[in-house]
Amino acid sequence: MRTIILAWDLNEDGRHAADIAFELARVYGARLFLLYVAVEGVMSADRVRQRLESEITRRVRAGGDSGAENRCEAVVRPGDFPEGVTDFAREVKADLVVFGPNRRGGTRTTLLGTSPERVLRGARTSVLIVPGPLEIPPRSILVPVGRVQGSTDLDLVRDWFISQGVEEVLVLQVSAYASPAYRKPQILPAEDVSLQLGLSEGADSGPVLRIETWSAPTVKEGILSAVEKADPSLVVMRTSPEGLLGRIAFGSVASEVCRVIDRPLLLTPPP
Repeated sequence: MRTIILAWDLNEDGRHAADIAFELARVYGARLFLLYVAVEGVMSADRVRQRLESEITRRVRAGGDSGAENRCEAVVRPGDFPEGVTDFAREVKADLVVFGPNRRGGTRTTLLGTSPERVLRGARTSVLIVPGPLEIPPRSILVPVGRVQGSTDLDLVRDWFISQGVEEVLVLQVSAYASPAYRKPQILPAEDVSLQLGLSEGADSGPVLRIETWSAPTVKEGILSAVEKADPSLVVMRTSPEGLLGRIAFGSVASEVCRVIDRPLLLTPPP
């Protein structure tokens, strides 16, 4: 993880997202952009930049990382929020865009998806929605997977979190009995999951790996039930097939979960 964007409008409900973005930048030595995108005239660009730079200075001093300020930069762009964030993420080749739960950054959904999903699809980068506190590394991670082997969400969990000391990874498949398409799911072989994550079920050391299949009326309900029961620190999901037709045909479980989940959600691009 080399480049992170914090898409923030300076509202208080984005403070947890800022906490996580700065902590991730510290842990990975990544470059961090504090990005403010808004329609021109809403607030002076110079005033916004000053507030963002003050936030950088305050957090860097509090963190005690003398080199962090050189890796952080305040950026103000005019325009529509999702498009502005997408364009900037492409420009800097961001590995991750972090959003708070606010009106523009979080859960408002259209046919084209939430703002984070639109950025993910447009910039082909992962997005993290942070409605509340999250420790780095997360204590436990829930990864709902579909029937496709080689899931990008498993790759990301392995590359970003396994080596950082996560305690438990729960890989979940949901058999949605109210949907004919999921009535007889193709179970992802446990050995494939273990190989992709570099973990083994029942290992004596390292993170605990659990692979489970749950039945529920819908995939969304199965995921939310697992969240309630397992109480993970972080949920990691791959998004649905590309394009508007793919969204109409397959829907977006990630969009549905994004609107109601009460903990950090990391979305990865389709394979």
